[in-house]
Amino acid sequence: MQKNKSFSNVLNGTLSIGPDFKYSVYFHLNNNQGKITGQYCYGDWLHDGGFDVKLEGEMRGDSIFLAGANENGSEKVSITGKVSNMTKYIKKIEGIWENLITGEVLELYIQETPLECEYPFLPTHLEGYYKNSNDCNFELNIYKQEDKYTYKIQTGGRNFEGDILFAREVDRIRGGKVPQGIIFKDVKIDDKIYHNEFAGWIVNDNIVINDTPFGFTSCNEIILKKE
Repeated sequence: MQKNKSFSNVLNGTLSIGPDFKYSVYFHLNNNQGKITGQYCYGDWLHDGGFDVKLEGEMRGDSIFLAGANENGSEKVSITGKVSNMTKYIKKIEGIWENLITGEVLELYIQETPLECEYPFLPTHLEGYYKNSNDCNFELNIYKQEDKYTYKIQTGGRNFEGDILFAREVDRIRGGKVPQGIIFKDVKIDDKIYHNEFAGWIVNDNIVINDTPFGFTSCNEIILKKE
């Protein structure tokens, strides 16, 4: 295997796929002497719930070959491309992205981003019990079940549950990332599912919720600390 000379160590980038580069995607690659590992994610939680597509492959000269899939198997891809210099300090990858499930084939363009523009990694220890620090009487349990996260909320003598998705948009203007977004989706109340959602943010290992449907609580802001 030929050692890659086009980029070394880590490449964080913004990946654009398809006509007019319609998908906003964030990309993270590690290069270990030509062996490539990494992942990408969509910034929009509506696209595949904000979960990672894991990648692995290799470099052959300035060519890169990758294959990958997400945890639930809903997206399996093949990526081939060429690594070159966009400027003296910024790399780019141009090539082809193929969805191996649907057969869709699109043009791909990855532009390396500054080191301070980090990849929005998912939290590693999100599951657990969270309790509100003020008088709102709001308790949250988050569970990891195989390929998805679920939640249960207890407040005001009522129980709520549903699935958790992630919003992972990167703030390119400020050259960094916004707090990790967490989406509470398809709220189940008394065995009835409401196709609705509300959002929170993961900030310093706490979960902050500013607005909730169904009158969960009268508090304007709920700050949940992990117990």
